[in-house]
Amino acid sequence: MKQRRAAWRTALQAASAAVLCLCLQACLQACPQAPEKPEASALHSGIAKGMHRNALMDAAFGAAQQQVFPQEVFWQASLPLPHLQIAGHAASANNSASAQPKQETQQTQQTQQAPEQAQEQQGDNIRDVLVRPREVIKINETQLALVIESLPQSAAQQMQTPAAPAEPAPLHTSAPAPAAQAQATQASPTPVWLGVIFFSRIAAADERDDKAKPGTEAWRATRVIPFFDAMLLEPQPPETQVYKLGSDHYLMTYMQHACRQGTCSHWLTGYLLRPNSMVEAIKTRLSGNNVQAWSDCHTRLQPYQRSTMQPESRHSSHSSATAIKQTPAAQKATTLPAPANTPAEPAHICYAINGELHPISRKVGIADVSIRFEGAISEKATQRRTLAQTQLWRLQGSKLVQIDGEDNPVPSPELLP
Repeated sequence: MKQRRAAWRTALQAASAAVLCLCLQACLQACPQAPEKPEASALHSGIAKGMHRNALMDAAFGAAQQQVFPQEVFWQASLPLPHLQIAGHAASANNSASAQPKQETQQTQQTQQAPEQAQEQQGDNIRDVLVRPREVIKINETQLALVIESLPQSAAQQMQTPAAPAEPAPLHTSAPAPAAQAQATQASPTPVWLGVIFFSRIAAADERDDKAKPGTEAWRATRVIPFFDAMLLEPQPPETQVYKLGSDHYLMTYMQHACRQGTCSHWLTGYLLRPNSMVEAIKTRLSGNNVQAWSDCHTRLQPYQRSTMQPESRHSSHSSATAIKQTPAAQKATTLPAPANTPAEPAHICYAINGELHPISRKVGIADVSIRFEGAISEKATQRRTLAQTQLWRLQGSKLVQIDGEDNPVPSPELLP
């Protein structure tokens, strides 16, 4: 009798477990599943055998998405990207309109929205874009980052035709500036969304694979941040440089160049790269001159004039430099001879200033960043002063903050008469 009761008890327990299992399965099927994040669904999640940019892009988006243009290769993708606005240009629904590059702030006592938060708010704005690789940065032994630039599909036509070389900017005259007339006839600016893809290292590639060399590193795309900043498409891509500031800390800089009516400026924007994160850390004027803007600036600035505004090297080629002494601001005034009979022009200054950025090693902690300025400024036709000064910047949180040195000596074009 006892054996029969035990058998019945066992059978009931088994039946109850089976019913519970069926109920759980039905519940799981009926319950709504959490939607996949758009940025996650954009990844192909393939494996790259090596760190070549094209191999990493194939792993992230798929080799079938390649689109070859005369001068470079893009990958087609659908990414969650914010709608951008450019001052003076109406936003286009498909052309994604654009964003005016952010104005420089005095290091940024204003806090910016985290890229992840921006993506959540703009997650429904899925855009078909052309994506190109920019820089590959090995953060550590297990993770690397691929910085990408996304352009609207409408930019494909521009990619088909190489850009014509820019003509020298005209000097100031009493007639309307041709540059202003040209600006009025230009097409709407094209935005460029900056993003980053993170890869994780996996087991070494199978040496039996004929396509893999022994010891080749293999990387899997694990995360994409489609947008952390934006800029405008230029005929020539901006100059970029990567600096190692410390363990798992890198600074990637973009150098943008703009000229208007003979006044040229170089703006530097630096982004702090850490594991699974990339944010803006610094934005500042690095170089500028108006040698082509006024007919007497060549004479007033000799021998410091630099009409082309293309110094051979604004960035240190070393990822970490040895410590150097801070040079105090040095200014020397020179009296110039009275100008000869020249056409009457409004009162104006002339300047030619160039800056260079270098990381400065510290005994402990993340490296500082030094910006060295040299050049000349002529506030009056009969006077010129040379300058040589250094700024020192230090990482505080995710921002580089100036801790030593004078204000930026490069005049802002918006402030010129």
